[in-house]
Amino acid sequence: MTTILEKPATAKPAPVIDKSGRVGRPADDPVRAETFLPSPCVQNHAANIMPLRNGDLGCVWFGGTQEGMADISIYFSRLEKGGDQWSAAEKLSDDPSRSEQNPILFPAPDGRLWLFWTAQKSGNQDTAFVRYRISQDDGRSWGPITVLFGTSASLQVRPPSDEILTALVSSSPTHFRPGEPWQ
Repeated sequence: MTTILEKPATAKPAPVIDKSGRVGRPADDPVRAETFLPSPCVQNHAANIMPLRNGDLGCVWFGGTQEGMADISIYFSRLEKGGDQWSAAEKLSDDPSRSEQNPILFPAPDGRLWLFWTAQKSGNQDTAFVRYRISQDDGRSWGPITVLFGTSASLQVRPPSDEILTALVSSSPTHFRPGEPWQ
């Protein structure tokens, strides 16, 4: 026996979600601006948004088919100051053997924009490396991917204080010379 369920007469149609990255204002709250960032991924998680030096907003997140899978990568999108359209997602990492997660943007005192994230095998946090990239131009281009900590490490999604990140960046063996200011 087949039962056919009819839609109740009072049911509203599902809202259409605009995933174009265009910023909109809901009719019931004209003060609030909202958007769905454009992403090529099925799953997206742990977004971190940061005002950039030039007044733009930068947003990083991780995305792929499923958290913990090796196709999880870090993405970046930008909303230019005064603009109403987020840029297309730019993939900033792509390690086919690790799940790359939990990105954090950090504007360093010297004007460089740092991006930190973890990269672990099959989502196992005890295999995590902390990696980074540096942008000299507010995220318009990025330097090479570098390992900050190559042993098991953890990076939380919520941004730590500027003092903690400044200490972390300044202790990087790549950019620290004893007795000299960090660069």
